[in-house]
Order: sequence, then structure tokens, then C-alpha cells
Amino acid sequence: TALNVATALAMQGKSVIIVELRPSFGKLACQLHEQPARSLRSLLDLSPEQIGHHALNSVLCKGPAEVWVLFGPKEDEDFKEIAPQQGEAIIKGLSHMAEFVILDLPSQPSAATQAAASLCHFAAVVSEREPSSVLAGKVAVKLLHKWGVKGNLAGGVVLVGSIIVNRTIYPNYTMASTEIQSQMGCEIVGIVPWGATENLHALTEGVPLVMLQPDSDPALSSIEIANRLSTDKVVG
Repeated sequence: TALNVATALAMQGKSVIIVELRPSFGKLACQLHEQPARSLRSLLDLSPEQIGHHALNSVLCKGPAEVWVLFGPKEDEDFKEIAPQQGEAIIKGLSHMAEFVILDLPSQPSAATQAAASLCHFAAVVSEREPSSVLAGKVAVKLLHKWGVKGNLAGGVVLVGSIIVNRTIYPNYTMASTEIQSQMGCEIVGIVPWGATENLHALTEGVPLVMLQPDSDPALSSIEIANRLSTDKVVG
């Protein structure tokens, strides 16, 4: 979801950086068929004061549609916890290098994730349309609210919304959008329809779906989410 939205923004002519800000395995390299020589891990040996433009520029890799990518760790020996101050330095530094910085954050709560979320303009909780996933999303939204990540963009407070991904074709196992929104306690800003064939094709080719099959329903939903984010129409 993060990759397709980031790519859709770049296809609109926006400057975009996508970051796997996570201490353990990141999937972007697999999705893009990349073997990056540089990743987040090299930044985690630096103090926050050392994480400036030069250090950040040295680890960014060129991705699809002019997107710049900061890949997460690839191997278990690269896994390392992110200090909150390091995460803040990374985000603040990158914010001066692109119009949009898309963070792919882990679902597990941590001090680093809290610090990162508090610096965002918008936080999207990605959920599937089935009860256990919606429940997990509800807990995530409540945690974000507990961290003070709530409110509206006009007030200068991080806004929280949800993106719903359909991963099944069986209607008996899915929840209605109104019920999901009610249970999660935040607005749904996008629904990505079922598209197993299209997504498998994109994974096989190593190309984001919004580039490979831009007219497909799943791609169009990601493009619509990007449109809402790029015009600040993430509410209403």
C-alpha cells in the first residue's frame, strides 16, 4: 500500500521518499527485485547529530517513477532497534529533501514508532476487512490517540485514518465499510479492492501496480488515496 501510494504521488510529479522505518526485515527490496547495497542499518550506527543531509543522501536508492527509497534491513544480522532521536533525525532530515516522505512503520509499538508518528501530518492504519484485523486496527488507532496522534490538519495535529485492503473474494468473511469505520473509530480514506492476480503480476515483475496496470481497480484505489493526500482532502 505504501509503495503504490508513494509511486502514484511521484507519477503526479511530486518529489517522494519512501522509508522502511523499522528495526527488522523490510519487504520493499523483495517487491522491487532490488539488492540494495545501502539501507537504514548504516544510519543506526550514527548519533542523531550525525544524521544529516550527507548521511541520508548516501543511503537513498532510486526507485520506480523517480521515487527515492530508504530500504529497511534485509538480513537478521542487520536488525537493530531505532532510537527515537535517530528516527526523528531521519524524518526531519528527509522532510527537507522531498515534498512527501512516506513512512512504512511496523505494527509493533515502540518509542521510535511513537516519535515517528508524532512528526507525521497523516497516519494511516492499514487493515483487512475481517474481524481480527479490524480489531487490531482499532487497538492501533487507540494507541495513536493515546500518543496524542489525533485531530485535524488545520489544527496542526496529526490526523489518523484507515486504509482497508480486500484480500478475500468471499463476502461472508468481510465486514461492511460502515461497521469497520465505527469499530476502528476513524475515517476510511481508501478501500483497496481484491486484486490477487494483479498484485501477483506486480510482484513477479518487480514493478508497483500503479505503474504496471494503472487502470486496474486496485491501482485506481491507490491513485485515489494519493490524490486525497496530495490535496489535503483526507477528511470529509
